[in-house]
Amino acid sequence: MRLSLSRAARSRLARSRFARSRFVRSRLAVAVLLMLFARNGAPVAETATTGQVPGGTLVPRDVYVGDAAVLTFEVTLTGKALGDGNSLEIDTGLLAPSRDVTVRQVTVTGRAGKAEVRILFVPWVSGPLRLPAIPVGKETVSPPAPVIASLLRDPATGLQDPRSPVLVPGTTWILYGFLACAIAFLLLASFLLSRLRRYAAADPSARNAARRKREFLRDLAALSRRTVKLSQVEWYALFSATLRRYVGLYALSNARTARALTGSELSAIAERRRAEAGAGEALSGNGAAPHDSGDAAHGAAVAEGAGDPGAGGAVRTDALDAARRAGGIVRALFDAADRVRFSGRDCADGRARDVELARELCRVLEEDDRHALS
Repeated sequence: MRLSLSRAARSRLARSRFARSRFVRSRLAVAVLLMLFARNGAPVAETATTGQVPGGTLVPRDVYVGDAAVLTFEVTLTGKALGDGNSLEIDTGLLAPSRDVTVRQVTVTGRAGKAEVRILFVPWVSGPLRLPAIPVGKETVSPPAPVIASLLRDPATGLQDPRSPVLVPGTTWILYGFLACAIAFLLLASFLLSRLRRYAAADPSARNAARRKREFLRDLAALSRRTVKLSQVEWYALFSATLRRYVGLYALSNARTARALTGSELSAIAERRRAEAGAGEALSGNGAAPHDSGDAAHGAAVAEGAGDPGAGGAVRTDALDAARRAGGIVRALFDAADRVRFSGRDCADGRARDVELARELCRVLEEDDRHALS
């Protein structure tokens, strides 16, 4: 029983001490608030939005251009213009016009022998603002000059420190190089496209003729350079193989078939092929290769018959002359090569003349592929 009473006493004592401590803390907080209110003359929450102006108070504290603000200040009037508690609203039309500020409302209230002036205005410039004078009865009151804040922080009034360049030194030349490479690439691409378009649009036979002529002239140039290093027999062996390959590709479209034919047979075939190209139409027969020189005369006779108006043909005389000339050149070249290779006698060096004659043969044969008759 004694233990339970002691516990109850201790609990009541603890509660009384806690109550006294809460009471003391609350009284202390009230005292601090009263001291702050008496010192600043306004609630604590209002000081955060109120700015002190020499001789007055500005609400809000930071006023920017175009914001509405209220300036409150007190003045002492010489006469008894207003009694205590009386309020007077001044007509804004009586104020001097200003481009820096727009005054919307002016109120004067009497307080203990003084006058409290309240001005509602909108500033249009930053920095110290000069408000117009306010007429109160027979007196004129000059308001203090509030400072209007600016959104520009630390405006530059002098030379700034040198800044790093926007581009790394040398970047301009790199850009110029890239531009030149791009232009070169576009030119090359356009050139290749034009060549590809021309190649695709060209006739396959014309492409084959151009390739055949290019290879033959290249081989002739190589042979002309080897006249000093090779003997006549070796040189004419290469020359005969080159000529045989070219005539076979031109007349038979097959260089391997021309290896088994003689020079006379190849000359006849070349003459007939040239006559057919000049006439622009196929001659009679299946186009089989002749095996003696008599077939050459037969081909020429058929070509001349095709040129007869009674046979319904129209062959130019220059085309027939070109065919006969081509056959004669082929026959003469093969005869010269065989004479040097198989006669066993020393012959005069006519390799330069034969190279030029072979080039003339190429011009005579390939001319018709560029100017084919319709």
